[in-house]
Amino acid sequence: MDFMRRVRERLPEKGGVTPAIAVTAYYEEFLAGTARAAGFEVYLTKPINFESLCVLMDHVTGIKRQHDDTAALT
Repeated sequence: MDFMRRVRERLPEKGGVTPAIAVTAYYEEFLAGTARAAGFEVYLTKPINFESLCVLMDHVTGIKRQHDDTAALT
């Protein structure tokens, strides 16, 4: 959380608006709120579905692409 707070303090051209997803092995509501307050766009718990993660990554980075059935093959 401290690392992400420090990233968010940076200027945009120095990476301050870099999209970020927090991943943890367990879910606790207060940690989800803390992660969002620190600057993470999303707070996920394991196990994570690969295809869902790819869609989420596209969303938080603002990427719009055609459906790609080969994504899971790479």
